[in-house]
Amino acid sequence: MIEAILRAEPEALRRLAASHRESWQCLAQHMASSDACPPGLVHAMLAIDDPRGWEQRLFSAFMGLNPDEGMAAHYDFRRWLGAGIISASSPSDIVSLRVRLTALLAEVDAGAASRTAVLVADLHAAGDAEAYRELEGRALLLLARRLGEADDHEGAIAAAGRAQALFTALGDATWSAQAVRMHGAALLRMRKIDDALAVLDSVAHAPSAGFASEGALRGVGAIQNPDGTYCAEKQLDATDAALEHAAAIAVWATADDPNWIAALARIADVTGHPECAARSQRADTTR
Repeated sequence: MIEAILRAEPEALRRLAASHRESWQCLAQHMASSDACPPGLVHAMLAIDDPRGWEQRLFSAFMGLNPDEGMAAHYDFRRWLGAGIISASSPSDIVSLRVRLTALLAEVDAGAASRTAVLVADLHAAGDAEAYRELEGRALLLLARRLGEADDHEGAIAAAGRAQALFTALGDATWSAQAVRMHGAALLRMRKIDDALAVLDSVAHAPSAGFASEGALRGVGAIQNPDGTYCAEKQLDATDAALEHAAAIAVWATADDPNWIAALARIADVTGHPECAARSQRADTTR
């Protein structure tokens, strides 16, 4: 069965497209030890549906089985098909570029920022079509997140500014506001509280793209002390911890969100910042 699938025989493809369970289980077993989908099968599959559509077909095939089996198959399929698409496509192919962005959204290692910067450059060079500009904006927001996690807050602000300009030109108010929120979050991390509040006020009630919409969050790593104990890789004092907490909320919350109000109160408690105190107190009296 697997040979017929890899040769992209019409009947084998029809079974996969119909979420035939045995066909998908056979392919899942192959994918677990395979690097990439063959070019011929890539083109045949994309002629039927896009990558997300194929993921839905896989999901339907594994429905009702052990969830771990389905999750493993989904992970392997996204990796396997994505690698095949990138290998079989030109650098400017929109599907290939979208696959690269999807993969990068989940990557949080130390090299993720540099790989995202490469994708931004490739998208910028790919063309002026709206689809390319939209992807470039999303990649810039991801770059802003990764640079911020590496404490390059000036770089994060620059990336967010470029994203805002792109989304504004596209007429996308939600993602333009998201870029502004990331700018404000970077200013908070730089301890520029007044500047951050001014920036965030401009999108205080704008629609939010949602939590973690700019990519997976990089967790705080741990390092081992000489005595064998562990501590956080990045040590924050009380002020930076409060501002980091507020920045993480600022990228998705509107001005009246209780989580944002609580973050302002925490900043006020730690720093004595008068405007944060006033805003949190006003919110308390209007509840």
